[in-house]
Amino acid sequence: MREYITYEEPVPILLVKNLFEEEQINWMIKEFEVLSHLSRFSKGHNQPDDHKKNLSVNLDNQYSNRNASRILSTMDEIYKDGKLIDTLSELSWFYGMWDWTNFDTTFVTYNKKGDYYKGHTDIASISLMYWIWNEPKPFEGGDIILSTKQKDTEDLEIPIERNMLMVMPSSVTHEVKPITKGYGRLGVIRFMYLLPNPNPDSKVTDVSVSKK
Repeated sequence: MREYITYEEPVPILLVKNLFEEEQINWMIKEFEVLSHLSRFSKGHNQPDDHKKNLSVNLDNQYSNRNASRILSTMDEIYKDGKLIDTLSELSWFYGMWDWTNFDTTFVTYNKKGDYYKGHTDIASISLMYWIWNEPKPFEGGDIILSTKQKDTEDLEIPIERNMLMVMPSSVTHEVKPITKGYGRLGVIRFMYLLPNPNPDSKVTDVSVSKK
């Protein structure tokens, strides 16, 4: 059963534990294993070369039909989770834009010993991060640190869990702590955008073609 956990400070975020069924997780891991040879290092926007160390594959570049991807189609189930959407609406006014986002992109990151991602923000409206790996857990490290960059607030460290989703404003500074041992940390990252829409009265449900 899904468990919904909210944080109001220092930033409004939502964690959802036990997001998908084990069969769905296994299919997603198998899909990445098939695509793993396409994983590449991708330098962050306006970031120095040493700002991050990991591999990733953009799923939207691999599929013309997202229903052909277990990862994309499974992640799309989030949009149908009424409790998730209601919880976000109650958490902060910011998430009122959830229904108005009209485009998304998704990629999978792979981390092994020595990988990291220093503090950064995402160029999107809402960021989703979801973590999976083969059991038993084959690595150590890789937790998330969130920061407002304000002197009067403390950073928030999020210990990642298998089959857990985190939803947060993309403008929040966050980092991935170094992987200190092992390999096999998979992160499914989805960015949700609010792009100019020729029909301002339509919501995302009316323009499903836009959310890839």
